[in-house]
Amino acid sequence: MVSLSGANAAAPQSLILGIDGNFYGTVLNDGDASAMVFQMTPTWALSTLATVHRPNGETLRNLIPGMDGRFYGIIPARFSMDGPMTGGAIFRLVQPPVVQVAKLSGGDVNLTWNSISGNTYGVEYKPALSAVHWTVLDPAVAARSSTTSFTDNSVSATERYYRVRLLP
Repeated sequence: MVSLSGANAAAPQSLILGIDGNFYGTVLNDGDASAMVFQMTPTWALSTLATVHRPNGETLRNLIPGMDGRFYGIIPARFSMDGPMTGGAIFRLVQPPVVQVAKLSGGDVNLTWNSISGNTYGVEYKPALSAVHWTVLDPAVAARSSTTSFTDNSVSATERYYRVRLLP
């Protein structure tokens, strides 16, 4: 069993099963008026996906998986006895791709990342960390499963930095 109690996790709010077989949920932190969105694997490994500031102490609720593989939730409006209602919010949580890079024989570089089937990702690189602009290698890599790959066979430099972006 995993404990979500203590100073950083005052009140679990939701727990759902994601399409990837992991559990997702939200828990409040009363100490700094924030909420945590977490992932828990079937083997009980717990990780934080996002920390959300809760203005005026509102509750982060109703985390649900969307058909697009993203998670959605609400922060309900609050009523005040001596004034107007404060506005609520709807949020969307998108997990960033975690990229693994492998250099293949012949100098090609293979990128593999976690993905959401049906979404589109852009693959970019830059020649140095200090470079300002990214160069697009492929503007639209369609994900067909929970893992997507791209091979960069145009590598001529000894150094490249890659990023993969989920496109809207």
